[in-house]
Amino acid sequence: MQKAPAGLLQKKESRAVEPLKKAVIFLTPLRTIQLLGFLLAFILALHFQAHQTFRSLDEPFFDPFLKFQASPRVHPAIVYIGIEKKSGQDLPFSQRHKAEMIQALRAWGAKAIVFDLFFKQTGENSEDDRFLIEEFQKTDNIYLSVSFAGSGRAEGASPPTGSDPVFINRAKAVGHVDIERDPDHVVRRFRPFIQSGQKPIPYLGLKVAYDFLGGPISLEKKNELTCGKDGSIPIRWTQTRDTLPRYYSSADVAGSYALSLEGKTAPVRPDDIRGNICLIGLMDLGLMATPIENASSGIGVLGNIVNMALTDQYIQTLCPWPFAALLFFFAVASGFALIPYRGAPSILAVFGIAGMWVLTAFILFSWMGLWAGITAPVLMIAAFFLISFTIARVEEYRERMHFLSLAAQDELTGLYLMRYVSTFLERAINYARTFRKPFAVLLIDFDDFRPLNETYGYRTGDGVLQRVAGVVQGAIHTQAHPIPDIAGRFSEDQFIVLLSSCSLAAATFGVAEKIRKAVEELVFEVGDKKFHTTISLGVSILKPGEKNSEKIMARARQALLKAKTTGKNQTCIQND
Repeated sequence: MQKAPAGLLQKKESRAVEPLKKAVIFLTPLRTIQLLGFLLAFILALHFQAHQTFRSLDEPFFDPFLKFQASPRVHPAIVYIGIEKKSGQDLPFSQRHKAEMIQALRAWGAKAIVFDLFFKQTGENSEDDRFLIEEFQKTDNIYLSVSFAGSGRAEGASPPTGSDPVFINRAKAVGHVDIERDPDHVVRRFRPFIQSGQKPIPYLGLKVAYDFLGGPISLEKKNELTCGKDGSIPIRWTQTRDTLPRYYSSADVAGSYALSLEGKTAPVRPDDIRGNICLIGLMDLGLMATPIENASSGIGVLGNIVNMALTDQYIQTLCPWPFAALLFFFAVASGFALIPYRGAPSILAVFGIAGMWVLTAFILFSWMGLWAGITAPVLMIAAFFLISFTIARVEEYRERMHFLSLAAQDELTGLYLMRYVSTFLERAINYARTFRKPFAVLLIDFDDFRPLNETYGYRTGDGVLQRVAGVVQGAIHTQAHPIPDIAGRFSEDQFIVLLSSCSLAAATFGVAEKIRKAVEELVFEVGDKKFHTTISLGVSILKPGEKNSEKIMARARQALLKAKTTGKNQTCIQND
């Protein structure tokens, strides 16, 4: 068998070469810009996810997610005791009323007595103060509240606003009750810990709940709860002011305790209190709006957080790395849908991917208690769409300009074809007539071009045409507004130039002679031979009253003919 001639068979390329070729073809400058835009949108979505602005924009999604979630569990050990105006007691709660409340709850076996109130002494010799202090000494499960949001105090200030030391020192524990309000004044989050000096102060409800469960909040749990960048976590709201499962007024509790001492039947029984967490606070003051009701009391907010801790139904902000991984998956899906941009299918894909993110966020929220946010990822997908749409429009424009140039420009010289020049000529004449501007036409003809082709060859002749066309282009103002100057190829070895807002003198000496002299100085080389070429030019201007191009073109031809017959390599004008 005969061997194939050398070079006939191609050497088989390695497997790595083909993907590399495809990557080089794919990564055009515009495509690279698109991918870099995608990367920037992804990074910005990661960076601003926890920003307050995006948290505010997430509110229209967070609140419905809370309302449409499966009903969370309600722990049976939470008892609400409200101090109400309708109870007939004077607000604020008096020292004796507080002491009697502690006495009743201790006698009935309350597991934790939690006051969302501040305890202040009324006087040095007050009988009510002594009675209250004695009850504190007898009771070992009282929890008191403090606040770092007092007037003129920065968060974490020391000491915080709270009860007098005589009560603080006798309480089992102290916790803060500060609640964050979003810009719309709705309470959605709380800080599980606030740093006071070297000591972190837990939220009162968390401290009570974890003591009830039999252990302190571990460092691991603390880090888990504060996964969000700002150290706050969302509240899982379960109960409203009107639907608190075990609610009694302070007057009912005090009255029931008095009746029980007399052996009478009472509305509130010891079994309703025994072994439970009793939350005591004002019901008619300091009301706060929440995602599920317009006015919630302090103990209502406290009870929701206690219930969240007891039932381990936290809503945690998705931590940065899992969020980044999930966002990256949707970014890749968006990239595949939008590279390249395909019009309606891409638009539908964007809506579908954004909808999938919302659905995924809702599933994470409802089933796992994880809040992934909505606004930043959806805006990232929207940014992908805008980038792709813009890139597609630029590509379309460039492609249209390319085909337009193919249809309007001469492939060899780059000058406009005569059919485009003719259309532009009528437009330029209308503009000159309307605004009374001068307008000139130049016709250029090569001197002895046929002998040049015969002597040096047609390829050399094409090179001469190209270089002279470059000289012509360089002598005119192609960016002038509103009507620019343009140059076209009139015939095989003839060019035409349209000069807007150009007088006869300027056209003759400022353009035509400039072109003629520049061409005369050109040096062409073929092998070891050098030669020059010359051109003849005819100039004509538009006269008042002329409405079309016929007369100005006829005069330009006459001027060119005159230049050719009277010696060549010169510029002649025809203005008769």
